[in-house]
Amino acid sequence: MRYFVENPQEIGQLDMILGYKNRDCVLYKEEMATWHGKHNLVLTLDEGEADDRYQIGRVTDRLADMTLSDIDTMQAIVVGPPIMITFTVKMLLQKGLKPEQIWVDYERRMACSVGKCGHCRMGEVYVCTDGPIFNYAVAQRFAD
Repeated sequence: MRYFVENPQEIGQLDMILGYKNRDCVLYKEEMATWHGKHNLVLTLDEGEADDRYQIGRVTDRLADMTLSDIDTMQAIVVGPPIMITFTVKMLLQKGLKPEQIWVDYERRMACSVGKCGHCRMGEVYVCTDGPIFNYAVAQRFAD
């Protein structure tokens, strides 16, 4: 996230939907204060009360409400728990993105980070040495 925020010339537009369990779990609070004015930033909470900064609901609820423009040039990066990745990718595909336009992060599968323990192995791929970020055109073949 930080790279794209700090290098806006690399992208045309940056939309972020960040979901958290509750306010205590929110990461990057200081950074997000500056992101709000420069980018489309949607923050969701599973628990708590909505206000001018936070909405209640899941990331997929907010994505369902969004109209995606410039679909041909758009890239989506999906990071989170496996169930959220599954449903978010499914929704992005339904909205017209191609698998090649979607990137998924499997970092949470990593344990040793050097390819020795096998914890992160999915088929012939080791997340820690081959990833952890994969294009969905490749990742959709993983046995996860």
